[in-house]
Amino acid sequence: MKHFFTLLFFILVAGIIRVSAQPTLTAANSQPQVGEITSSQYANTTGVAIGTTGANQVWDYSGLKDSAATSVIKFVSPASTPYAATFPGANLAAQVVDTGTTVYLYYNATSSGLSVVGTQFDTLSGIYNHPISLQNYPFTYPGTFNDSSTLFSSISGTPSAKVLQLDTTTATGYGTLKLPGGQTYNNVLQIKRSITFKVAFFTLTAVSISYETPGYPGPLLSYSLSTDGTSITDITYGTSVVLPLRFISFTAVSNKQGVALNWQTGDELNTSHFNVQHSPDGSNFTKIGEVAAGGTGAHNYNFTDIHPSQGDNYYRIQEVDLDGQFTYSSTARINVTNLAVNEFYVVNNPVQNTLRVHIGVNSSNAMLAIFDMSGKLVLRTPVTTDEIQQIDASALTPGIYTIQYISATNKVSKKFVKQ
Repeated sequence: MKHFFTLLFFILVAGIIRVSAQPTLTAANSQPQVGEITSSQYANTTGVAIGTTGANQVWDYSGLKDSAATSVIKFVSPASTPYAATFPGANLAAQVVDTGTTVYLYYNATSSGLSVVGTQFDTLSGIYNHPISLQNYPFTYPGTFNDSSTLFSSISGTPSAKVLQLDTTTATGYGTLKLPGGQTYNNVLQIKRSITFKVAFFTLTAVSISYETPGYPGPLLSYSLSTDGTSITDITYGTSVVLPLRFISFTAVSNKQGVALNWQTGDELNTSHFNVQHSPDGSNFTKIGEVAAGGTGAHNYNFTDIHPSQGDNYYRIQEVDLDGQFTYSSTARINVTNLAVNEFYVVNNPVQNTLRVHIGVNSSNAMLAIFDMSGKLVLRTPVTTDEIQQIDASALTPGIYTIQYISATNKVSKKFVKQ
């Protein structure tokens, strides 16, 4: 339990931030993302020195000796957590599992900074009267910023202590960090955060130091200091990180077959599938299809909505991990003004085993006839009531064919290729 509260403190003081190559923090290079997972290892503190401050430092912690405790932090959507309703102002959450104990932290992430909305541990909750800043952007050595807020806590909904919190965050150095296992990181920013808690007539100040580097979504190393600031009381270092899938691009283009959706991903890992979602208003989405994931790495995907609506159509892609967690692409909007509801055309061309044709408005006693290049009738079938009719074309030999829609008042021909 001691390790759990130490880790919770680290999260609050470090802010789960990343830095740029010139230790300048911005929203683009420092903001946590849904799907990021970091694992950390606690180490023994005996004989471990506090890192020096200033420019171009070398911090050698390669000799740390592991203790038994570990922790895992997973960034998730607040809506996927059991306490989302308690923290309506949050747009990011972290599920922290520390040696079997779980806590949730709720954040507000914007282009100008990252702040904490509140925390939930079992039946104990804490909500700030306004989100307290963990990081302001841009931020670089030797920058500093201050913030304050009041934390209102409750147990099972019953109000308890009210705590005034005063924070000071300072970039105190940058340089090279060495960790166990031969890990060496350059362009590391050293960050000091001092938090003062005031409850009635009682005041307590806690100080922690963290080390951050570009591309790693959390502290490479964090430790808390003793009350006199002369020794380290708890220390953890990062052992692994899983970055979320990235949507590199997502487009929607109207064509004769409907609306063609194309998306490109990067950094796929443990991805199960993609749900294609549609909305008429950009707010209420429903699933219209599913595409299997291509595996680890970067991939290109496509899907065609053959039933778009006349007017505005909104699309987004929901990426679903093997463990059920999910992330969304951006939303694509397209206005369909030339929807061919009465037009006869081939949906898939070329054709492999199944030919799909858009019928439009059905006519009674209409027929579909397929002819080869010599004009020979090779297949004839009645028109069904389906808007998209499927025809078994597996028996056709490869080549070019003509399909005709034949009714008492109309005859329309379209060519297709059988592969």
